Amino acid sequence: MIMIRQVADAFGVGVFDEAAFKAHLGGVAGAAIGGSIAEEALHFVPVFGWAAKALHMALKGEAVIEYFYERSPLTD
Repeated sequence: MIMIRQVADAFGVGVFDEAAFKAHLGGVAGAAIGGSIAEEALHFVPVFGWAAKALHMALKGEAVIEYFYERSPLTD
């Protein structure tokens, strides 16, 4: 949630923007569900599981950045 808020701030997307609010909720739900599944599934595979978890987080971060970049008033 903190990362999503920081990315939104960096791109000038307001706190009370409806789309940003939905993104926050989606990010929190996605992180909770996806993180739990990934944690449980990949916890049993020491090296490859750790790499897969890191890749998952990197892709999620890129998706958040892309989402707010597209909606930013600063990138016009």
